[in-house]
Amino acid sequence: MDKAQLAVHNANRRGSELEDKVCTYLNKYNIGYKYTPNNGIDFIITTEFGIVYMDCVSTGVTGSIDEKIPTKINKYVEKYGLQGGAIHILHPYSGLNEVVTESIRSMERLHDIEVHILDWYEFEELMDGNFRPTKKQISTNASKFAVPNTNAIRAFFDFTKCT
Repeated sequence: MDKAQLAVHNANRRGSELEDKVCTYLNKYNIGYKYTPNNGIDFIITTEFGIVYMDCVSTGVTGSIDEKIPTKINKYVEKYGLQGGAIHILHPYSGLNEVVTESIRSMERLHDIEVHILDWYEFEELMDGNFRPTKKQISTNASKFAVPNTNAIRAFFDFTKCT
């Protein structure tokens, strides 16, 4: 296997592992879902709070995979009729570059939707009905990017909701 093939193999393996982790979590907590990795968005999850449309992106570095996220958003809005709704992208391993972030904002404006880029802790919050959206970290280079742990940040600053 050459370097390019190895990179694709590792990316596919990492993606499958993340999807398996989501399935394991959903099964553990008896949360209903439809898993459609080869035919659209990865997960359509039925919670007591409503339907969650979620795709998994498991890149370890910023790059070309991330650049496909806005295109995926556009495709999912059209395929599932999500205009005015929300799409969740589980993207726990790296930040997004500024160009991708701005493209996602453009899709939000174009389709009147909310796009939530989640780390694992935010995914768990979403499934528990306690989700508080936070801004995804922006990576300034293509090297490995350590994503802050949302739970640790919230505990440190002791954020509380304004009433």
